[in-house]
Amino acid sequence: MQVFLVVIHIFVAFGLVVVILLQSGSRGGGLASAFGGAGGTGAIFGGRGAAPFLTKLTAVLASVLIVTCITLFFKAPKVTVKVDSETLKQMQKQAEESSQARALSPSSLFEEQIESDDLEK
Repeated sequence: MQVFLVVIHIFVAFGLVVVILLQSGSRGGGLASAFGGAGGTGAIFGGRGAAPFLTKLTAVLASVLIVTCITLFFKAPKVTVKVDSETLKQMQKQAEESSQARALSPSSLFEEQIESDDLEK
């Protein structure tokens, strides 16, 4: 089911990009001019006849894309990590050791010296 939704999602996203590019904007550009949508009447999308169709198709594809996004979000596998108490203790010990090592590192001592010099000024 999830693979099917991902495939549909990809096709809808690609179709939405194509439909948006086919629409002629306020400057009459985009791919629509290649198919005669920029004012020519003898082409595939002649005149202004395709504008309402492409607008409705954009809305439908956008709605389907949002629905597939939400559906894929809720259908995603839930990942839970179980950590036993021994592993948790080891992780806490490592975190404490790294914080102690950081506190005693030469760079931290240098930063403290700079801060004290700034306070004197």
